[in-house]
Amino acid sequence: MSMQMTTRTTVLLIICVVLGTYYPVIFSPFNSVDDPGVYTYLLNVNSFGIREMFSTAGSVHYYRPVYWLSYWADKYIWGLEESFMHLENMVFHLLNVLLVFAVAHRVFLLKNFRSHWPPLIAALIFALHPLNTEAVNWIVGRTDLLAALFLLFSTWLLLREKCHWGVVLLAATSLFVACLAKETAIFYLPAAVLLPFFLPAQTPSRPSIRYFLLSHWPLFIFFPVMGIGYFVFRHLMFVRGDAGVSHVVSRLTGGQGFGLFESAHLILKAAGFYLKKLFIPFPLNFGIIHVSDLYIPVGVFAVLLVFFCLKRRTLTTYFFFSAATIGSSALLVPLLEATWTPLAERYMYIPSAFFVVGVVLLTTPWAVRLPRPHILVLSIGVLLCGFAYATETRTLLWQSNLALFQDTLNKSPYFTPAKIHLALAMQEQGLDISGKDGLVSLRGAHPLGSSPSVLMDQATALFQQGKIHAARGLLQRALKNPGRYEQQILKHFLSQYDQLIMRLDSGQELILPETVPLLIRLYELSDDPFYLYRLGQAYLFLNDKEHAQEAFGRAAAQTVPTAYYYKAALKLSKELGRGTENKKGSR
Repeated sequence: MSMQMTTRTTVLLIICVVLGTYYPVIFSPFNSVDDPGVYTYLLNVNSFGIREMFSTAGSVHYYRPVYWLSYWADKYIWGLEESFMHLENMVFHLLNVLLVFAVAHRVFLLKNFRSHWPPLIAALIFALHPLNTEAVNWIVGRTDLLAALFLLFSTWLLLREKCHWGVVLLAATSLFVACLAKETAIFYLPAAVLLPFFLPAQTPSRPSIRYFLLSHWPLFIFFPVMGIGYFVFRHLMFVRGDAGVSHVVSRLTGGQGFGLFESAHLILKAAGFYLKKLFIPFPLNFGIIHVSDLYIPVGVFAVLLVFFCLKRRTLTTYFFFSAATIGSSALLVPLLEATWTPLAERYMYIPSAFFVVGVVLLTTPWAVRLPRPHILVLSIGVLLCGFAYATETRTLLWQSNLALFQDTLNKSPYFTPAKIHLALAMQEQGLDISGKDGLVSLRGAHPLGSSPSVLMDQATALFQQGKIHAARGLLQRALKNPGRYEQQILKHFLSQYDQLIMRLDSGQELILPETVPLLIRLYELSDDPFYLYRLGQAYLFLNDKEHAQEAFGRAAAQTVPTAYYYKAALKLSKELGRGTENKKGSR
């Protein structure tokens, strides 16, 4: 590898590779999992205020205002055009690949190795790694892309040879922003704080703890303060309390979770599975619900590897340690039971960036001593070509929900939600869904079939078929033991009522009374004044002007003036108030 490349040539090559591999993504539709929900929400929000976004961007479990800020651009710049939303994901991935190159280049400079080739190889492996296709192709996977962007930028800043306190403060701020894109970015905090202990020693003997504290005091102050500040800031933004943190604490401390042995069993199995995926990503699967116990020994090896990295403490082991700390967040997901699947390839998007840098750092000293370097060049070329083919093939698969969910069911045949989404995709294509892949086969296929999330998906599919009573029956069944899904189930009920009202020329007076308790409960759960406004509309249609005036008045008092319904609520409250007073005066 004696041939040298300029930085400009290297960057242009990276851009061409990423765009050339991922360009089919701009022709992909919305994925039926979560994407339509995000689109509908954005479509119905008439205005975004920065303060409102940061105080209400989190759902009951997630707080990701930076993630939602990116959707602001989608709405007001691209007009929620799905091609541009996919393009934005691809651009974020490209920026992350360039940052991987920049981070690797800076590390090799610290090791007095000035060639562009090892950093380029690290960047290309990350760019083309098939494990990352899910995060790039799925619009809601943007949360991983954004968090990676700010985490890698923070790492790049920290790897400066002389780190001024202002640079450290900027790096800590970047980590804070990463946490506002995805909560799991906070798991990088231990690695960031321990970085000085992994850097090459400036003195012949091993420095003392006092030396580290004095020479790297900004890092030991700013990053812990940032971590505490993140949780304080997050807590202040939740009016009704931080349900996300409460849920995690409750599950991990045994309040609602598994026993200690079962938790360790799940964590080790997941750790082994993800370690294998970093090396061998195949088969790629959008619906991973089960892995073999044979991964437990691999998980034990992964844990021992972390302790080895802490003991060895070199720049190479630092990147493996960082991948492990960030990736450890994915090990908790099976315990929390709060996502589409307990295991997912997108969870390894950020860890893979650090992992590939560590692998290249580990293998480069050995590679430069090879007597026949052309064999190494050929091997790397074959690996990259294989990854590029797999990644582009997977990206083409994401262009069709029908093909994607067929592939998912081939690999996870008992995954009931995937069957439901396959049925929806078949219905969109005008295909018969009464066969073996349709709704008939959804009942009792898997224990997940009785979970509230699955029942909601089934109800949606049945409602679209016109089976209204069956859909309502499933939602009522889900409400018997809703857990954390109560608000979502009620929203499904409300959505179905809204669609019925729009379809009917008459008979709304029979449906609207049923929406009143739904709206009251949704307001109790969310504190969202929009439901008060909807409640006022229902009361007004039912000619209950007194309750309508009260609901409109509370909605106007509790919402922000920029809300699209504020003026209407205020006006209706005043008009109905005057009408009530006149009525009382006439008596």
